[in-house]
Amino acid sequence: MAHRTLLVLAVLAVAATAAAAAEPGFAESNLIRPVTDRAASALESTVLAALGHTRDALRFARYAVRHGKSYESVAEVHRRFRIFSESLELVRSTNRKGLPYRLGINRFADMSWEEFRATRLGAAQNCSATLAGNHRMRAAAALPETKDWREDGIVSPVKNQGHCGSCWTFSTTGALEAAYTQATGKPISLSLSNSLLTALWYNNFGCNGGLPSQAFEYNQIQWWS
Repeated sequence: MAHRTLLVLAVLAVAATAAAAAEPGFAESNLIRPVTDRAASALESTVLAALGHTRDALRFARYAVRHGKSYESVAEVHRRFRIFSESLELVRSTNRKGLPYRLGINRFADMSWEEFRATRLGAAQNCSATLAGNHRMRAAAALPETKDWREDGIVSPVKNQGHCGSCWTFSTTGALEAAYTQATGKPISLSLSNSLLTALWYNNFGCNGGLPSQAFEYNQIQWWS
């Protein structure tokens, strides 16, 4: 009798799970969310314990949670908060000037300039695309003082390279997308992963870096050969 009762309960449990899975609002992410929420709460608590419950500390804690930050020690929390505070002050002081644009806080706000330069800016380029004589200059009198290509729908949306050192593919595809849209009037989104893999043949190194100029040479041969 006890065995039969356990069997019935097991069947009911399976049926209930299947029914829940069939509901429109059910998703596997529901099973993961409590763990994620606990991790986010722990990160926020750790940051606030190190910094105190000030308004900017709370803002920094929520920033860290939002962007999935991970700090190895209390000392790093303090260092990142100091950099974040400097970024926050830059945003505030700039936005008070009434300029045509406004600044905001993004995922780089806790990175020093040295860190940003080392991970997001490339080395000097030396290849045929950078040699003298490969460009033509237009008369300055024929050009407007300012030009915002976004107004013409030329600039494609900003994309995120994450932790992959592939900034060279972003600058390459961004320029090609803009040139194509300007020439055809049709917006296009090019594959970053395709450039990342195929341009390896032109002395680029995937997520370990590369040169936009060499990626341009690859595209010139592949597209127009």
